Amino acid sequence: MKTHKLQKSNKIISYIVFGMLVLNFQLLNLNSFAQNGGVAVNASGSAADNSAMLDISATNQGMRIPRVALTDTSVAGPITNPVNSLLVFDSAAAVFPNYITPGFYYWDASRTQWVSLLSSNSVSTSTSGWALTGNANTTAGTNFVGSTNSVDVVIKSNNIEALRAETDGNIKISRQIYTPKHIIP
Repeated sequence: MKTHKLQKSNKIISYIVFGMLVLNFQLLNLNSFAQNGGVAVNASGSAADNSAMLDISATNQGMRIPRVALTDTSVAGPITNPVNSLLVFDSAAAVFPNYITPGFYYWDASRTQWVSLLSSNSVSTSTSGWALTGNANTTAGTNFVGSTNSVDVVIKSNNIEALRAETDGNIKISRQIYTPKHIIP
């Protein structure tokens, strides 16, 4: 009789344990799908902004982009099958014949090439910008430094205006105005 009661007690306990395990796994499953929005990486523990898939915040640290050694902007390698807009930092020194300079590049899948965001010797953020060390293969009238709208172009030295090309055609050098009639062809 005692054995029968003991077996019955053990059976009840095993049902209770089984029920607790099932309930525990159900609750665990609910928690694993409870995350909505993006992922936050921060020291404060604050949630990610709903508009961001990845929300990184810090007051004394930055984000380090993966470093690769690109050899040519038209070659995907060393990345295998890069996805459109993949961002990398090229750490390789400029080498003949392609002269890819260290800097940030993103993969443009429509053009199948790496596009420079900004290199150390570029004035512009575009790949067709003017370099501080000069540009080769320029065409007069097609390639120029200036504006395409009605705005004066100013050149400064030591943050003081040294030259101004005004929209009316006048050239102003160190606050002295020279009109087109002063220029001898």
